[in-house]
Amino acid sequence: MILEVYITDFMCEAAIAPVETVQSIVDACPELLYAKWQVQRHGPLQTLFNQLQGDENICSTSSLASSVLVSKKTSSISGTMLCLLPVQLNMQRDSFSLQGIVPLSKAHYQQLTVQISEHFAKDFILHTDPDNRFWWVQPLQTLEVECPWPQSVLFQQAFAWQPTGRGARVLRQWVNECQMLMHQIAHHADASWPATLNSLWFSNVAQLPSWQHRFDLISGQGRLLEGLTASGLSAVRALKIAELASGQRYKHALFVADSMRDVDWESLSVAFSKGIFTQLKIMLPFAECSVHITLKRGLRWCFWRKPRPMDSLLQALHESLLSQPKSAQGVR
Repeated sequence: MILEVYITDFMCEAAIAPVETVQSIVDACPELLYAKWQVQRHGPLQTLFNQLQGDENICSTSSLASSVLVSKKTSSISGTMLCLLPVQLNMQRDSFSLQGIVPLSKAHYQQLTVQISEHFAKDFILHTDPDNRFWWVQPLQTLEVECPWPQSVLFQQAFAWQPTGRGARVLRQWVNECQMLMHQIAHHADASWPATLNSLWFSNVAQLPSWQHRFDLISGQGRLLEGLTASGLSAVRALKIAELASGQRYKHALFVADSMRDVDWESLSVAFSKGIFTQLKIMLPFAECSVHITLKRGLRWCFWRKPRPMDSLLQALHESLLSQPKSAQGVR
């Protein structure tokens, strides 16, 4: 069985702590030190949607994540939709950049929901997320605007991700008001308020695609899989790695997970060592890019080949990451 594993959540530890992530999965699955590691400038989410749509030339697939996730929760909502996320902006004297998404406690999320809803009552309707991570925004006016998803512009200066389109001016005004609102709330908040939270981020929600894929099984865990199921993607079964390895044999399977914790790396390692998985392809968020790991069955019999030292692997990945986005460099 060929198994492809996608870790898609750009807010998970794989994206923000790449060194620790590489170390942890190699500890759980030592065979990966024999694999080919390749840094790519596109994130796993965009690669995944390219796979599921059968089209390698789609440029904006990263924005489709929200369409899948929103399909189940807001199916009755019509019109323009945006996703709103709490973020940290690194403010410099003459510029600023996006540093990352800020996790919120339930209490802080509820407080922000009330404040945002009241402040923007004349501009949009706010729909909540059950996991307190973001909001769905339904503008009260037709808004033609393009605004990227955070994983596409992490650590880049503001000029790289300003909203465009006829509604860009409106959205920029909303962002400015959000920053002032965050400043006011933080000034009066208690000590538990997240110090890094200083803005809110709007992103486009695209239309759902037509699925065309070659996998005879799509499994996994997490919210993305729930959304894919709700959107009508075929061949979906919520199976764990151990169930894949012990149950019915498939020729080509896909395992989708939101975070590293959703993957049973030890079962993955055991199944590969037994020859159940003839080939592994693993895609991880890696800083603002991604890492593609390819491991073939024949490497199990290369006893004369020594595994790559961890320090050497990390150094090669670092050098390859610095070369992005001009090219994607392979690491063996």
